[in-house]
Amino acid sequence: MKICPLFSLLALAATTSPAWSETCSDTNFSSLAAVACNGSHAGELSGLPTESTALAAQWGGAWAFAGRSDASGNGPFTGNPQVAFSGALVWDTPTSGDFVIGLVAAGQYSWYRFQSASPVTALTFDSTEGVATSPQGNPLSLSYAALYVSAVPEVGSAALLLAGLAATAAGLKRRQQR
Repeated sequence: MKICPLFSLLALAATTSPAWSETCSDTNFSSLAAVACNGSHAGELSGLPTESTALAAQWGGAWAFAGRSDASGNGPFTGNPQVAFSGALVWDTPTSGDFVIGLVAAGQYSWYRFQSASPVTALTFDSTEGVATSPQGNPLSLSYAALYVSAVPEVGSAALLLAGLAATAAGLKRRQQR
């Protein structure tokens, strides 16, 4: 029996077809709405400096990688929500202010930016459709989530820094006057 090479190639392509995504806004969060999103992008999220640079280029400011849910100890999360296509992200420690969640599915990721004046302990998302879908449009399973926090110093820390700089400047001025 002879197998058609074209049929074999098509069968292989069907089993190794890439993930697709229409737009990151296809994923919604129920407990706190994302103020912006960016994606879907090919690749993984691992805390490389280029990721913080890309976030700064997209939304300004400075960003620090806090960890990912599939890391040892689950990073800043209580677990790795390996789910079909929807679920909840739960933090070990409440997070407030400006932060970004990166959702990763099938070797693709999307970033979601949040701003919250009150501490957030969990976020529920309705679908990974904004991250990766099959060619048929079905959302693909979440691999892990990553957390980035704004690296802007808190008001108290900034005030303390300014007070220290002012005291240093005053000391230098007195020393020069002698």
